[in-house]
Amino acid sequence: MDAGSVLLIGVIEESAKILGVALLHALWDGLPAFVAAFLSPGFDVFLAQSLIGGIGFFVLWLRWRDARRLQMAQSIQPEPLIVNDEKPADGNG
Repeated sequence: MDAGSVLLIGVIEESAKILGVALLHALWDGLPAFVAAFLSPGFDVFLAQSLIGGIGFFVLWLRWRDARRLQMAQSIQPEPLIVNDEKPADGNG
């Protein structure tokens, strides 16, 4: 995979995150009005805010899981081994 492909994938991932935030904002603004057409006053706000809060917690859980996976992957990286107590190639040590 060349550098251009990696950059494009990074841009797409960031765009997806921004789109997700925009979608949550749209739900926050529009869902109570939509639900109000079908439910009694008061309950519509409770239901809409509960749904939006649940979606927000789900997104937060996904981000936490990704961060945890990344943290585990970084901590598993092996350290370079020095065989027979030889000095490293740069002469330090």
